Amino acid sequence: MWDAPRINSESITTLKDKKSFKASIPLGADLENLFPDERDRSKAQAILQHIFIKRIQIKRSDQRYGFDKDEGWCPIESKNLGKIARKYKPILNVLLDAGVVEVHLNAEGNPSYHAGKYTKLYRLKFKGLKANAKKKFEIQRITHPERVAAIKRYYFQRYDRKKEQLLDQCPWYKRNLDFIESLWIDVSDEELIATHPEKADYLIEAKNNWNDSINTHVKRDGTHFRVHTHLSNLSGDLRKHLKVRGDDRKLVYLDVANSHSAFLSMVLKAPEKTLPLVSEFLPLMHKITAHNQANDIDLFHYDCVRTGQVYERVGKATGLERDDAKKKMLEHVQYCRPRNYKTGQEWLERERFQMQFRLIYPTVFTLLWKLKYTRRTELPLMGRLRNRQGKQVLMFNVPNILLGRLESRCLLDHVVRYAPMAVGSVHDGFLMPQECEEPFRLHFDQSFRNLGLEPPQLVNEEEKRTT
Repeated sequence: MWDAPRINSESITTLKDKKSFKASIPLGADLENLFPDERDRSKAQAILQHIFIKRIQIKRSDQRYGFDKDEGWCPIESKNLGKIARKYKPILNVLLDAGVVEVHLNAEGNPSYHAGKYTKLYRLKFKGLKANAKKKFEIQRITHPERVAAIKRYYFQRYDRKKEQLLDQCPWYKRNLDFIESLWIDVSDEELIATHPEKADYLIEAKNNWNDSINTHVKRDGTHFRVHTHLSNLSGDLRKHLKVRGDDRKLVYLDVANSHSAFLSMVLKAPEKTLPLVSEFLPLMHKITAHNQANDIDLFHYDCVRTGQVYERVGKATGLERDDAKKKMLEHVQYCRPRNYKTGQEWLERERFQMQFRLIYPTVFTLLWKLKYTRRTELPLMGRLRNRQGKQVLMFNVPNILLGRLESRCLLDHVVRYAPMAVGSVHDGFLMPQECEEPFRLHFDQSFRNLGLEPPQLVNEEEKRTT
């Protein structure tokens, strides 16, 4: 048994020791004149920083609110504003009157509000700045003791509540969560500016938030059964700089090669072994077994699992680079609707790519489309699933949900759960100290063999980056 990395619980977070918080304030806001009293000014800083953080989350999210992400509108809940700035309304009204913040108005000229979906929409304004200005914010410090205490309490309560909910479902995940909480980002602002000049502001903000234990979250979703943490949302540009607090050991990140396609090949080649792991999809067994003896199923499994070169083969056939072939395969084959609703050039592009894919893997394409055309009466599970807007999940998502749940069942409930060391899991990737790499690879392969499946390829992210 390989020893898990030792974690000093006292060094897990620095949030409790903070005496101030950083706030990104729009240039030209002039808060000192608007709020001469430091207590009121600290509330304004906290409100603007809360909107700023939400603005970043919206840009990175796939959630649709009915408006363009680039417009800057953010749904802000009054209960959260009340937690970080008690009696915030007079402060917010001053910011609105001064043109520092704008509220979204509906056709009748009233603040928009959609019950059950999102609350009022706000966005930050930049007085006297051009739309393409590179610098839009100045950094200020929130130092008022009352406000610092309120912000600490807000972040602690929110994360502790979500953490408790997860550990009620998966108590075995605690050691992995402790490992994630022990991580910090060891890189200077100057290095990020030099290596990523176009998104340096975002990366520096994300780094500071991570190291201050701000925006920590954890949740296991009810659709794909994935565990989402602040590690899974962290940019790869920052993930390579992660270290354990008080420990100089190098960390490595292992990624399952072409994970989505690999699990699809397992389902098509061995449905009698994979579908029992996600028993709610057993009604689909007859759709797959009727056609899964073709040679191209074996070829697809060989490319996805044994060599991990499926995107290279598709790229060679379509004349695309590997990364472009991967993007097009996900967009035009695996995640798309079975009917082509595109028009013009987009329609031609999708039809052409699907035709080229069918020439390589005809049976794979046929079976994938049969799964996309599954009727709701054939799969009772789909009648219970809802998307973020509360609507029923569309049926063409059946293969994606099947593969997402199978991935979680194998990687989380078997590999991560019974691993001989604590790891930071990121859906289909694993973060760990470098000396744990070989023991983990052995455990990974054995976990799949115990399930009767051939293990997919594990790729070292750093090695992949240098090749």
